Amino acid sequence: LVPKVPHPELGNGIPRCELYLNVSDASSYFNRGIRAGAKEVQAIQTRDWGHTVGYLSDPDGHIIALAEKLKP
Repeated sequence: LVPKVPHPELGNGIPRCELYLNVSDASSYFNRGIRAGAKEVQAIQTRDWGHTVGYLSDPDGHIIALAEKLKP
């Protein structure tokens, strides 16, 4: 998630974990998060581990990943 989020080894007082939520429609939840005030860290993308995932940060800087398992 670098450069939008500092690497944990370089930061002081930054979040050191992420909340990874498996949902049925990642894009819908991602857009809902943006409308609620979250900031986009990384747009929704297909990942090589079999999920479509987008990353947000909440107003306190915590990372929230919204993931959806790829359909076969």
